[in-house]
Amino acid sequence: MKFMRRPDVDNVARVTIAVQAFLGLGVYGEITRIARFYQVSRLFVYKLLWQLLALYTLEVRDPLSAQAIRKEVDRYILLLRLEGYCSLEAISQILKQLGLPFSSIGYISQRLGAYARALPKEALSGAQIVFLLCDEIFTLGQPILITVEPRSLAILKIELVDNREAETWKNHWEALADAGLIEHQTVVADQGAGLVKGCALMGLMHHPRFVPSAAAPGHVWGPILPESAGGHRVGV
Repeated sequence: MKFMRRPDVDNVARVTIAVQAFLGLGVYGEITRIARFYQVSRLFVYKLLWQLLALYTLEVRDPLSAQAIRKEVDRYILLLRLEGYCSLEAISQILKQLGLPFSSIGYISQRLGAYARALPKEALSGAQIVFLLCDEIFTLGQPILITVEPRSLAILKIELVDNREAETWKNHWEALADAGLIEHQTVVADQGAGLVKGCALMGLMHHPRFVPSAAAPGHVWGPILPESAGGHRVGV
């Protein structure tokens, strides 16, 4: 297909076409009507529309209430303090540059103190592991065994192995047992033959994962445990 530049379709006409296409979004046949009126291709109209959308991103939303604005400011304060490691003075300056209210150093200090007092008193570092998540992944056709702690998603052990047999899984878990990381005898994993037999050899209880019918293809979901099993509901 050969395209030729028409001198009558100047920059003003192009802007007009793009605006008409934008106003006609969602209207059946509007792009075709514009293309026929200006005697151009529909692809030409779409390209102008895409350029317009790339320049202007419209965000239409209701005005925020005073409470919603305070929550938004608090979100920025916590983000800048905990992730950006910003000082109170720097947070105040950033909030002012963003045009946000409640940007005084005194208010920022007050909100950080309120969130700190709201944190639980109990230490979580000594929490027991309720169960382990295990899986098999592959690189260049060679299996990798992985065991994960579900609360923190910390990888307890990952190793490249020659096979996925039961004895291989047993050796994988024995290293964790020697380190005192297997307190509860439950493993949540798929129903791979070697993995299931490995649980039996190791004396571990195997809890199968499942894929509900509503799940997206390729997405694997784990069982939801009751809160009595450690106080958390966890899905894999």
